[in-house]
Amino acid sequence: MDVSDWIAVAATVIALVSGGLALRANHHAAEANDKADKANGIAERANGIADEALKDARDAREAAIWDSALEALHGLVNFNYAMPSKDVGPYMSSVRFRLMALADHIDRPAVAGWLEEAWKTASVLMREAGEARIDPGEKDIPGALLRANAPVADWVVQALIGNLRFMRANGITDEKAAELEANAVDITQGVRDRNDWQDDGSASPFRT
Repeated sequence: MDVSDWIAVAATVIALVSGGLALRANHHAAEANDKADKANGIAERANGIADEALKDARDAREAAIWDSALEALHGLVNFNYAMPSKDVGPYMSSVRFRLMALADHIDRPAVAGWLEEAWKTASVLMREAGEARIDPGEKDIPGALLRANAPVADWVVQALIGNLRFMRANGITDEKAAELEANAVDITQGVRDRNDWQDDGSASPFRT
């Protein structure tokens, strides 16, 4: 073998070694890609779990805000405003605060306007019931108290609790919210008119 043959042999050996090294490198690269794919899959699953947990937390918070407002309103339904055995003030403050929180959560001016006016109506009806004159000689005191308190209870049940439950389940348009707000304004003014009250700001508004 002359020099050229040895050079050819050496070149062949080098080529074979290089090819082997390349194959090993490709194998390692494939393993690395496989591990990277698995890591990405784990990361995607972890992100999915995190997203679900975040959604669950948001849903729980939203449910708590709605439930809190409705629960507080239920506490006003059977209150005896005409002949109270306890101060209604703390109950009113609690409901007002929770309705404010609900309005802030919904974050729609039309809904906030309706809730404010509906709460004003409840406030003036509570005042009217509280100023009702129940004759001590009345034979049917329970009936007289029921009649005095009924307008408040009916308003809270129908105009607030009922409409809020409907809105929670079905949503509400701005047009419907404006209609409900206008109705509340009319009723509030009617209560003021029949009692010769002025709008002195005592109807407990909450929007600023």
